[in-house]
Amino acid sequence: ESQGPARRQNLYRTPSKRSEKRVPYTPVSRQPEALSLLPAALPAGVSFHPAGSCLCLWRVVDLLLSPVKVVLMLLLVIIRIPIVIIFMLLPIACRKCLFKCLFGCGYPLYLTTIGKKYWGCILESMYTGGSSPRPHTVDVVPTRLSTCTIWPVPVASDNYSYLIVDHATGVCAVVDPGAHVPLILACFQLGVVPRYVLLTHAHHDHCGGVDELCRQYPIIEVWCGPGEKVFGHKTRVLHDKDVFKVGRTAVNIVSTPCHTPGSLCFCIPKVRSIIPGDLDSSPGGIRDSEAILTGDTLFLGGTGATFHGTDIMMWRSLQKLNEIPDECRVFPGHEYTETLRWFAAWLEPDNERAFIMAHEANAQRSMRKPTIPGIMGIERKINPWLRSAEEALGRSIDTRLDQYYEGVSWCSRQWQCLNSPPREWLAFPVPMASRAISTPHR
Repeated sequence: ESQGPARRQNLYRTPSKRSEKRVPYTPVSRQPEALSLLPAALPAGVSFHPAGSCLCLWRVVDLLLSPVKVVLMLLLVIIRIPIVIIFMLLPIACRKCLFKCLFGCGYPLYLTTIGKKYWGCILESMYTGGSSPRPHTVDVVPTRLSTCTIWPVPVASDNYSYLIVDHATGVCAVVDPGAHVPLILACFQLGVVPRYVLLTHAHHDHCGGVDELCRQYPIIEVWCGPGEKVFGHKTRVLHDKDVFKVGRTAVNIVSTPCHTPGSLCFCIPKVRSIIPGDLDSSPGGIRDSEAILTGDTLFLGGTGATFHGTDIMMWRSLQKLNEIPDECRVFPGHEYTETLRWFAAWLEPDNERAFIMAHEANAQRSMRKPTIPGIMGIERKINPWLRSAEEALGRSIDTRLDQYYEGVSWCSRQWQCLNSPPREWLAFPVPMASRAISTPHR
């Protein structure tokens, strides 16, 4: 492939031989089958957080010296209980109006340094104090592709970060580091040093670990889409149809604006032809993708919220993924699969495949097993947002959603239905665990 305009040339540069030798890479044949994110001890000189695993006294002093944290904690304590009571007592129509007002005030704050501080408080409470929390998903296994291996890393309460480790050079890229602790653990177990951070978008639950990763690994470069802002870091911009190189592994960039203005998806193509002795053989394009990392644009069974766009923008973004083959594996940014597949089954009662996949996801999540990666061909059969042109689906939407959520954008109805379910949904034979989903603030 040609390198394109001058601004894309730096995307093709690969680390020098000298820098590649410094990477303590563990060959694929000797890599573990799964990661353990609860180690007994850490290498000397490594600190996960300024608080580290120090005594609680440090955290008390830190709170006293940080007025922002004190204010946020007091506001949470004071506001949370009344809000819950109000939401329980009010009818659905009033809930929607109140939610719209709260969201209109809270989301802009979440995108500022205040939101970053808030997410930092959450991470500190989860990953400090002498012990690591239980990951939301266990027995996560890697996916080995023709040029690299993708390691899913569960972070926070429902997020997924990913490590892309190139087979030929051992160069590693971190995708969406929502929290630094599990990622540093994973890098130590694999014997890799991350060189790049690739962000599908710059919400704090997807970039909250950038600060500590850059502190631990100064060679890291942070790349994201146009218009995305990572506080405290100078980022480099990736554009639609760019090709980024992680060692010898090509990553095709697909711009999918809607969830945020600069949302991206990362497609990893298989190698078209391998010439003996040539590790940099010509990679394929989007049509030859082996895997795609979709962030919050596409989930298994659903799609992300339209925070910075409309249904038309989301539809256009999803249309860009039509060229991806059915066998391509899908790696989303959150573990929302169980609830979203039950929603798809409720939306289309005649779709037998949707019911089967919903029961399968329920069985996996009951044992805290991962539902990722998904298969693009299956998503095209059960995901309502990838089949918006089908007439039968349109009739189901008219009967199931429009009577409850008129005047709301199509993608927003998905989340409103899950958080404020109608009576028909409550009578639907869905496991109780599937009905409980926190309001996605990503």
